[in-house]
Amino acid sequence: MADGLQDRFDRALVISADTDLNEAVNLTKAEAAGKQIDLVAPPKRKGRNSVALFEVTVGRVRRSLLPHQLVLAGKTITRPTEYDPPAT
Repeated sequence: MADGLQDRFDRALVISADTDLNEAVNLTKAEAAGKQIDLVAPPKRKGRNSVALFEVTVGRVRRSLLPHQLVLAGKTITRPTEYDPPAT
């Protein structure tokens, strides 16, 4: 909500199946005029929140992840194993 009110984005996709966020998204839309904010369900969770615009697929999550390791400015950065994509 703060990012919307401080004009830090034009469009936001909130990825969550938590229906508790629905009202926060609605309030932010009302208070941050001109911002497009949509709820998107994580893989296999669309049924938990009927207002979700669509469901992100497991394949899309896999394709959007950074590599397990990358080198940036001479430093090796390793993705934590708990951030690895699901096996299925």
